[in-house]
Amino acid sequence: MDGYIGNYDGTQKIIDAKGNLVGTFTGKEYLDFISERVQPWTYLKFPYQKKLGDWKGIVEGPDTNCYAVGPMALFNLVKGMDTPKAQKHFEKYHAAFGGKPVHNILACATHAVTGAQVPVQIDVFDSKGGLYKTLTNF
Repeated sequence: MDGYIGNYDGTQKIIDAKGNLVGTFTGKEYLDFISERVQPWTYLKFPYQKKLGDWKGIVEGPDTNCYAVGPMALFNLVKGMDTPKAQKHFEKYHAAFGGKPVHNILACATHAVTGAQVPVQIDVFDSKGGLYKTLTNF
């Protein structure tokens, strides 16, 4: 949708932790960009971005090659939302956290605005579970 939110189909886009474009690919090219790592202590697989180097472990920060999917990742990739009210919250979200890319789970709540368009209050917590910020007056 010309850089705006889309919930299905299309080319996949990958950015690094700083927001720089790593590449784009279609489903057939998935294995050129993504690999998985198995750990002996779990049945889970840990996907990572191959274009950013070999497996570095579960680390955060600008040098990680772990990646996110879902609403937060989508908010870091698109330039806007598809409804006026959702666009307002999209802009407020990025302003509240200093621009793109944002590494905060609030995107999940803001993404719901596209469909529901009726949020009242969103509490944002820091990594230790303490209240970081409360966004109201939507």
